[in-house]
Amino acid sequence: MNFVNLFVRKPVFTYVIFIMAVVIGTLNFYDIPVEEEPIIQNTTYYIRINYSSSIEGVERNASSPIEKRLRGIPSVELVTADISHTGCLMRVVFSQDSLPQENLLRIQNAIISAKHETPNEAIITLNDNKSNEDGILTVYFISDKLNISDTARFVTTRVKNILESVNGVSSVIQKSDENDSCKIELIPSNMYMHKTSCSALEHFMRNIGITGSSCNIPSGNSIVQVNIGFEKNYSIEDYPIINKDGYHLLLKDIAYIEKNPNKNNKTNISRINGEEAVILEIQKKPDARLIQVCSDVHKELNKVKKICELNDIKCGVINDKSEFVVRGIHGVYKAIG
Repeated sequence: MNFVNLFVRKPVFTYVIFIMAVVIGTLNFYDIPVEEEPIIQNTTYYIRINYSSSIEGVERNASSPIEKRLRGIPSVELVTADISHTGCLMRVVFSQDSLPQENLLRIQNAIISAKHETPNEAIITLNDNKSNEDGILTVYFISDKLNISDTARFVTTRVKNILESVNGVSSVIQKSDENDSCKIELIPSNMYMHKTSCSALEHFMRNIGITGSSCNIPSGNSIVQVNIGFEKNYSIEDYPIINKDGYHLLLKDIAYIEKNPNKNNKTNISRINGEEAVILEIQKKPDARLIQVCSDVHKELNKVKKICELNDIKCGVINDKSEFVVRGIHGVYKAIG
């Protein structure tokens, strides 16, 4: 209190101190070294290939030659490829200590060296951003022992629901061809005979964890396309159903079942450093905080990784938008500290 009273009783002294603080602050402001401001360096680049063919044609003729060249660049840490019948989107990640100008030059040289192996119709563009990338975090799953269908089934039934339950996550999009779909053609006469309705079929499909369009069967529709990732070890033909009278019957009693009707028609291939992978893209709710959601997802991923290891599956993160923000914040603290 005495300290405060000093400034109240001596206003001239107070004004002098205030003016000195303003003058010293102004002079020192111009002496702040600009070079110590944080440098946030982007080390991720995107290559889009527009080329219409079968998915195998795009993979063999357009994607693989360029992927091979990119993986040969010393400072490249990661090369991902999302391949469809209309082209391919590649993501190239360089080490943090690499130089942006050199990175661009190396990618351009890789594309030029692969040009003679790619079709003339292929249009290749290079950019250092991907404006339509809505996912805040991208996770990959690779297995040396399981095939891609088994890996995709595992991710569908054991992983997606864990990540979807994280607070702030709006959706988890899986990018892979599971090749585990089936066509169920319901037999109306058998359903009538066994006193079974579509609503009963829908109810029991939910109970054992079948995912996909199976849970939205329109009334009167006799053909249903579903995914058959199971939590329990049922065969799809022996799928248990209870009719109106409480009588137990099997799905094969009321339907014709065709497994993998599209197994020869892949629509998407995802690769990480040349290995085929299952990709999950995690999106957040509009009002959720980026850093908090990513932090919560990473906590759940630590649990997921332990489950994956027990099933011979490798799990990792290839894109985390929060890292860019955190690096910027740390850079600011370092500059003003």
